[in-house]
Amino acid sequence: EIGNLSTLQVLKLNSNANLSGMIPDEIQGLTMLTEMRLGFSSISGSIPTAIGALTKLESLHLHIANLTGSIPSEIGNLSTLQVLKLNSNANLSGMIPDEIQGLTMLTEMRLGFSSISGSIPTAIGALTKLELLYLNTANLTGSIPSEIGNLSTLQDLRFNTNTNLGGKIPDAIQGLTMLTDMRLGLSQISGSIPSVVGALTKLSSLQLQGAELNGSVPSEISDLTMLEVLFLSENQLTGNVPQLRNTGFFSDCDLSGNSFGDASLAVSAGCRI
Repeated sequence: EIGNLSTLQVLKLNSNANLSGMIPDEIQGLTMLTEMRLGFSSISGSIPTAIGALTKLESLHLHIANLTGSIPSEIGNLSTLQVLKLNSNANLSGMIPDEIQGLTMLTEMRLGFSSISGSIPTAIGALTKLELLYLNTANLTGSIPSEIGNLSTLQDLRFNTNTNLGGKIPDAIQGLTMLTDMRLGLSQISGSIPSVVGALTKLSSLQLQGAELNGSVPSEISDLTMLEVLFLSENQLTGNVPQLRNTGFFSDCDLSGNSFGDASLAVSAGCRI
């Protein structure tokens, strides 16, 4: 009967730990809905394709529940959506649909702590208003698409803890000039740390630990004057460590588990070697 509420604009049933069952297809009747919060619950089953009828939605929170199945392609109909939280549904699986390119107003997308698999779609590059993108702790494969560089307003990027995500860090990341936090560690990402990382001058946290990175640490890291956290541990990095800070110490810096030559400049910046 929830579908009878044709003038409903805000629906908040979140934080009811024992609220269970499936999301009914009848939600397609809620065509005036701008905000739907059903997270922090025991809701299960698939995300219904009927979600695509809610074309006025600006905020969709279905996180921390028991959802299964995959993200329906109809999600791409939600052209006014600004916040999408599907994270922490451990059995939510399947690939990220290309139709997400329709979510051009999206500022926040959280799909992590799930079983989502497949490659990061190149369609991600259409989401040019994104400020926060969390695809961490999932089953993603392939590599980071160069289209990521289109996300010029992105502030927080987390692809970490996808143990089969590989390929190189694309030079296109130099377009992410608003980025303050980048986490790509605990993955199979390989190749060298690109020197263009020096363009990300707002970075306060760079976490690339536990991957397959090789080569030397680029001296351009010293251009990151706001950097406070640097994790490069457990890679295959070599060579002498360049000056990483012009002044002072990192709040946390770990370069251990590599094969560096002279690391005295890192030690003087407060790094663990």
